[in-house]
Amino acid sequence: MKKHLFTALTLLACSGSCTKNGVSPYDPSNYYIMATVDGNRMLFNSLMSADTTRYGTISITGFADTTTYSPYIHITLRGNPPLKKGDYPCLSAPDFNSGILGYANWPGQILQDYTSYDDTVSVTDINTITVSGTFRGTVNYYAPNYSNGTYFLDSTKAITNGVFYLPLGRN
Repeated sequence: MKKHLFTALTLLACSGSCTKNGVSPYDPSNYYIMATVDGNRMLFNSLMSADTTRYGTISITGFADTTTYSPYIHITLRGNPPLKKGDYPCLSAPDFNSGILGYANWPGQILQDYTSYDDTVSVTDINTITVSGTFRGTVNYYAPNYSNGTYFLDSTKAITNGVFYLPLGRN
C-alpha cells in the first residue's frame, strides 16, 4: 500500500513539472492569435485551432467575436512534411513551402473575404504539441460586379505584428 501511495505521489509531483516555463501546454488560456489590422490591435482568441487534418498542411483559424463570427483570421501553412521552423511566403515559394494569410469580415449581411496578396508567415517553433510564429501581409477584398459578372478591388487590409501560439490537433 505504501509503495502504491509513493508511486501516485511521485507521478503527481512530476506531472506539475512537465511544463514549459511553468505553463501547461494543455491549458487553453495559454494560446493566442493577435495582429494589428489597419492600425487596430486585435485578438482572435475565439474558436482558435491549428488543424493538421490535411497532410503537409496546418490550417490556423481564430475569430475575434463568437457572437457575430467577425472578424475572422485564417492562415494556411503548406510544405513538405513534417513542417519545420522557417518562413512560409505567399504561394510563390519554389520549394513548396508557402503561407496563405486571409481575413474575413461580415459588415451587415455581406461576407467580405480578403485574400492573400503579399504575406509572409514564419514558424518560430513547432513540435508534436504546439506551433508558434509570426505573420504579416496585405490582403485584398474583391467585390462582385453583378452587372457584368466580374470582380473589382474594393478594399485592402494591412495586417502587421501578427503572432500565434496554438496546440496542434485535428478539428
